[in-house]
Amino acid sequence: MEAKQTKKGAKGLIENQSYISISEFGRGLLRLHNNKGKSGTFISSGLKLRRLVYYVDLDSDPPCLFIYIQNNNDSQIKIHLKHTYSTFGIRPYFACPKCQSLRCKLYMKEGALLCRKCLNLVHESTRLHLVHPLIRIFKKQFKIVEISERVKRISYNGKFTRRAKRVMELSRRLKVDVKA
Repeated sequence: MEAKQTKKGAKGLIENQSYISISEFGRGLLRLHNNKGKSGTFISSGLKLRRLVYYVDLDSDPPCLFIYIQNNNDSQIKIHLKHTYSTFGIRPYFACPKCQSLRCKLYMKEGALLCRKCLNLVHESTRLHLVHPLIRIFKKQFKIVEISERVKRISYNGKFTRRAKRVMELSRRLKVDVKA
């Protein structure tokens, strides 16, 4: 599916990109154990099942995450880690190397990990109407069918149930959209 050209250039689709998520590193990413950095290995599902070796340097300011991606050209990527304080401790985030914004996911493109804003990425669902206008109507119909399958009772004590009302409301809206 091709994305439409905009003033900023072609927008890519997030669904086609490899990514790395902060949750893949576990909760204790920024915790200091015995004054040593944390290291480990895992297979990233976001990076199309590539094997990653990482090391967290907690001595630097800000802490840095070094990722070694084992593929054809064994590359090393340095990502700064930032954090926010939450109710139950510290929540780590990646700092995008280009714009320094806090992100939970960074996307791989040409050997670099950047945020979706810097790579100009959008979700496929935001671009469907550009392919064909009937796709939006089909998606709505599919949603109505999905909700109607969960309706066990249409009425209770002479009144429509919430789910039945929801199906009727979506059907009414769809009829208005199709006429327009």
